[in-house]
Formats: sequence, structure tokens, C-alpha cells
Amino acid sequence: MKAIFPIVSLFLTLAACHTAGGQVRSLGTWHSFKGVGLTMQTGTRNPKEANTFTLYAELGDAFAGHLAAPGGKFVFSHDITVHDFDVADGEAVSLFVGAGASAGLVKDYGKDGYGMMAALNGSFGASALFARKHVHVCAGITLEAGPWLQKKENSYVISLYRNGIYQGYYPFISISYLFK
Repeated sequence: MKAIFPIVSLFLTLAACHTAGGQVRSLGTWHSFKGVGLTMQTGTRNPKEANTFTLYAELGDAFAGHLAAPGGKFVFSHDITVHDFDVADGEAVSLFVGAGASAGLVKDYGKDGYGMMAALNGSFGASALFARKHVHVCAGITLEAGPWLQKKENSYVISLYRNGIYQGYYPFISISYLFK
């Protein structure tokens, strides 16, 4: 998986560049039927907005028994809180929506081999902050729409990245350490 190094490098570079202008809010793990990985959320000037960076090994087809080696994907989302529910002092639950972009080396539904994908994404979900315990739990779904490019013999084939739509309803949960 020679492409994993550039994807990890891209994740770290973008995250480092962004954190120069925004404070890291949380850092943790990301879990889904799509795969497993790492996630980081940074703040913006507006406390109702956050940027989420996720890097994960795509295991969706491996769980179904169709794939031996995982693909890798980087996901960026700019999330906006649409409603806050104050639960207790220092603890809160909120609903969010977000939009962003995804890129990676992945397998697509019904296709042989790996290809590069680049997509726009949309997400929504709920987020719980437990400030006294320094825990941030987030759950939601992410839909992706974009092209999938694969090299076949002496040419390239481009098609719609179908897993972005078909696996869009797979929920995710992230559990992160909340920085103060």
C-alpha cells in the first residue's frame, strides 16, 4: 500500500497547517462499518463551527468478505452546530451539519482493484461534550459524491464513486479526548 504514506502525509500536513490558525478541540478514534481510523477536531473563530479531519482505513468490503487489504481515505468536514441542548454544567449535546471533501485510494462497489477517489461530502449527526471527563463523543453519517479513477492496462477509467452513496448510510462514532 504505497499510497498510504501520501495520504497520511496529506492528513498531517493539512491538520498542522490548520491548527496554526485554530486550536485543537479533540483528538481520538473514528469507528464505522466503513472502517476505523483517527479523527481530530479544531476550532474556528466562531464557537458554533469546527473543522474535522479524519484519516481511516476503509474496511467496508473487508467486513463483507470481499476484500483482503484495506484502502485509505482522508476526510475533511466543516461542521456547523444547528442546535444545542444544555444538559448540565460543562456538558452539552448538539446537532450538527457539515460539508467538506474526501480523497483516497479505495475499492469501489462491484469493481476489481483499487482506484483514486475525490469527492465532496455532506454529514450530519449529534455530538456530546463531557468537559469534566474530557470526552467528546460524536455520531452521524457522511454521504460522498465524486469520481473514482482506476488504471486498467494502458488507459484510465473514470466512474462515479458508488461506495460514497451506497455506504453513506453507514453510521460512524468517534470517541475523542477533549482538550480545554
